[in-house]
Amino acid sequence: MIKFHQSLFIWEKDYVNALRTSNLNFDNKETFIRDCFDNLFYYMAMLEHYVESDLVRLEDVAFPLDYYLKIINKNKVVFEKFLNHYSLIRTLKFMKRLDEFTKV
Repeated sequence: MIKFHQSLFIWEKDYVNALRTSNLNFDNKETFIRDCFDNLFYYMAMLEHYVESDLVRLEDVAFPLDYYLKIINKNKVVFEKFLNHYSLIRTLKFMKRLDEFTKV
């Protein structure tokens, strides 16, 4: 288990491997990474709901998520496979919406 305030280096290969959708035996580091992304994806789904419902404007929530979306887009196939596998449709919609918004 990763302890609170424990330093941990996470490289691209670590999160790509942690987001696999088969061979679901994860070590502590992979579990930590998956939990972090699970939280991020949950909040992205909630933001999609809020934007869709006109409760918030996309331009009001684009920062700092646009920074993370650039990182996610470097391995877009991995993330999309993960999100589709777990049917995180609102998260996918939000990422697409944000991607289109930031390209303007």
